[in-house]
Amino acid sequence: MKKIKFFGLCIIFFEIMTFSSMGSSGICDENDTLQCESDIFGRKEKSFWEKNLFNMKQTIPWREFETIKKILIKEGICAETEFVIHDFQKHDGTRGRFMKIPGFADGSCLWSHLGVVPRTMMDVLEDCLKELQNNLMNDQLEDSNLLPELMEAVQLIDPLAISNGGKEPGKNIKEEFNQLVRKANQVLPHWYRLIKKYGGTVFKIQDEFAEFLKLENLDSQGNRDDKNEDDQNQKEDMIDALRPPNGDTFFQVMSEYLKTNIAIFSKKKSSRNRENSRFFNRGGTKHWLYLLQKDNGTHYDILVEVDKPVSRAITAEMNSFLASKLNQIPEE
Repeated sequence: MKKIKFFGLCIIFFEIMTFSSMGSSGICDENDTLQCESDIFGRKEKSFWEKNLFNMKQTIPWREFETIKKILIKEGICAETEFVIHDFQKHDGTRGRFMKIPGFADGSCLWSHLGVVPRTMMDVLEDCLKELQNNLMNDQLEDSNLLPELMEAVQLIDPLAISNGGKEPGKNIKEEFNQLVRKANQVLPHWYRLIKKYGGTVFKIQDEFAEFLKLENLDSQGNRDDKNEDDQNQKEDMIDALRPPNGDTFFQVMSEYLKTNIAIFSKKKSSRNRENSRFFNRGGTKHWLYLLQKDNGTHYDILVEVDKPVSRAITAEMNSFLASKLNQIPEE
């Protein structure tokens, strides 16, 4: 019965894609005008549509997107609750209504929303490290955001603590960050290896550190003889997930790379002024990528402004999510 349902939903889904100019059905299409790249992400090939200026310029009318949304809901492919409406203040002070788009809920969410393939993300992260280093050299430590950004860079870009000899980070974050910058050419390829292996899922750091030592032909005992048994047991239990950074510096560098403005909306439950938004306006472009931040940056949803044209790069990403959703329907 579920085989029949799956087949029927596939027909409906691909009829929608044929009817619409929304974008591909979940994978890069060489006949499409959108820029799309694929990379290995969690042992599978994954397609990415950069939210760059070229792609953001290609849009569909809001009325067409609304028609597709209604069909998806009617046919049971999506629920009404997957298209929640939010109200936020925009960068220019005016209020705007934004619709959440169905998308990935695992650690791959921000990867998909930005649409930058991991092999290119390495270059973005390298630029991010250079920018953070410049801020550090310019004695901007009084900026309360800088130290958390340095710590985040160390933890997310080098989860195995390769640059620090496998030691737990946090004792001297300034020195640990400088070590990361000095060893970036060694750290980033291993970060890329982890992305290809795990994508945005969690993994055991201890297991991967041991794998790193084997790959580098290093002696585990010699590199870690300064760690006591309790520290080693603690590290064995630790897991992590590979996500892009959440700091302002990263998003500013990303905005420059994409040549697209980025707005990040969030709400604070314990604040009178509940909105806590960040805007990265690079100038020279009218196109905005709207994101909704949740759980301190461990999850992001993508938003589109109501009654405005919708980027085909965003609908292509949504199609990729829906295609993966259809593939997950179990057989009876």
